[in-house]
Amino acid sequence: MARAGKIRTGVALGLVVLGGFVVVCGPRILERPRGGAAGATPATGRDTHSADEWYARGNDLLHDSKDLHGAVEAYRKAVDLAPAMAEAHYGIGYALLQLGDAEGAAAELESALSLAPADASWRQDAENALVLAHLRKAQAQR
Repeated sequence: MARAGKIRTGVALGLVVLGGFVVVCGPRILERPRGGAAGATPATGRDTHSADEWYARGNDLLHDSKDLHGAVEAYRKAVDLAPAMAEAHYGIGYALLQLGDAEGAAAELESALSLAPADASWRQDAENALVLAHLRKAQAQR
């Protein structure tokens, strides 16, 4: 069964020592409901995927196919359809961080955190990823 609607985070982030503290991004799974019809309308050729379906597609590409670029594209399509979907911003940020784009990752992770509810189960992972993105940005500027 595919992990549609789920995102696993922190697997490749590892440990970071920050001011005597060890920041750990551990694996966590988020679920988001799937909805709407998939595919393109034959008469128009327009894409009819919902934001949730693009989000699920991003998760599948990220975890099953290990296609980071494809995952970023799918998450961006979810954000285009639902700009306030915090989980999709988080997915973009996570994938960009894995691709080495610390600046882009930081911007998306900040968006995710600003949109997410205070009790989001993945908030700590996103905060840790944001710290790592800022550390990588600082290292790149040296």
